[in-house]
Amino acid sequence: PTVAFFLGECGLSEYEFGKVIYRRGGSLLEANLERTLKRKVAFFRENLGLEIDEGGDDIDDDEDVNNESIQVEIPPLEKKSPSSSSSTATLTNFQKKRLLAQMLSINPDILTFSIENNLQPKIEYFTKSIGFTKEQLRYVLLKRPQLLALSLERNIIPKVEYFCIPRSTQSNKKGGLGMSREQVCDWLSQNPQTLALTLESRIIPRVNDVVELGLFVGVDIPLNFLTQTERNWKIWKDGIKQ
Repeated sequence: PTVAFFLGECGLSEYEFGKVIYRRGGSLLEANLERTLKRKVAFFRENLGLEIDEGGDDIDDDEDVNNESIQVEIPPLEKKSPSSSSSTATLTNFQKKRLLAQMLSINPDILTFSIENNLQPKIEYFTKSIGFTKEQLRYVLLKRPQLLALSLERNIIPKVEYFCIPRSTQSNKKGGLGMSREQVCDWLSQNPQTLALTLESRIIPRVNDVVELGLFVGVDIPLNFLTQTERNWKIWKDGIKQ
């Protein structure tokens, strides 16, 4: 039944299912299907807007179709009002099923996390504290499901708070990027890999460079400046100084 669930309801191809088993071994096969696996899959579908619509398009279970890769578009910066049409409605049942399958095959570990103690607190922080819309949250977690493995208190929150700390050029005072919550939300929604970087060894030194040069994210420097290699960053920084 568990294998049929992954291949059928979750929409994994045999290749993707093989990746899941390789990563997690028998732990997922031994997990309770109703109380654990189905409940967590339903949780992700609900929070990421990937619920299968009754009466929607038919889902082709052909193996070649299930191997198709659905690309996730970067969400628009402008937040949608409650009355506006949501981009969720543009996703077909086939796309929703494939997106979830890709997410699980990239990081099946997320099916081992507790909803109450791990997943729900992170979803609430992403949506209520950072301000991600459902579309932005979907993009972030489909691109970087590994973020759910990070500690909320020790890893994610300190980084977000650091970006909001006022800028400071004083050597005896630690400053951040001085960004507003809305700016951080828009920035991270397009560059979710930023949250996977280490604070002390990567983020703080780069931010110090940016502040020292009097530059601002999205204005003078590329949005992905934190993820650039040390070599590329040095070349870019030296070019600015000249």
